[in-house]
Amino acid sequence: PTPTGTGPARAPAFTDGPAHYALMTTLNTNYRTEIWKCTTTCGTNSNWAKKLDVNSGQAAQFMIQEMMGVTSGLAVVYTAEGGANTVSVQTSGNGGDTWASAVVSSNSYNAPESGGVPIGDTIYYCGRQGTTQLTLAKFTYGGASWTETAIVTGNRSNCVMETDNSSVLVALTSTATSQDYLT
Repeated sequence: PTPTGTGPARAPAFTDGPAHYALMTTLNTNYRTEIWKCTTTCGTNSNWAKKLDVNSGQAAQFMIQEMMGVTSGLAVVYTAEGGANTVSVQTSGNGGDTWASAVVSSNSYNAPESGGVPIGDTIYYCGRQGTTQLTLAKFTYGGASWTETAIVTGNRSNCVMETDNSSVLVALTSTATSQDYLT
């Protein structure tokens, strides 16, 4: 696909039968998240169609995005890199042809600690607020807001999430070598 502006392209972000492609690019010095969709002969630019274009409005911060499947369709979770920023999610129930408006987290998170992890129609996101509080944010497809709950405070520097599609494992690390695990 041909991006809106110039900048770093990302590898294919998600494939679900028809290919979906998330692409990072800049335009007029602002970073963007674009989602392109291709259903046949994806090696040809003319077969790609842009389905979502999110302008971050920020010239200095790279966008971080992740596309994933949920039971009712597709979701893309994105935030800006560097400093404290909110996390947004947009969903599509028709294979990425149209997208719901962004639902933005109430809290801002420092450099994202973890991408989203889907289970059914719920997306979990772990992020750091300030220097010591790790928060688990949860968004359910079709919802109007994130549910954000502090899971631990103290000298924690990172959280990493994994799922077996029925529960979420969160590994918390500190600046030392200790680790805690929450399920």
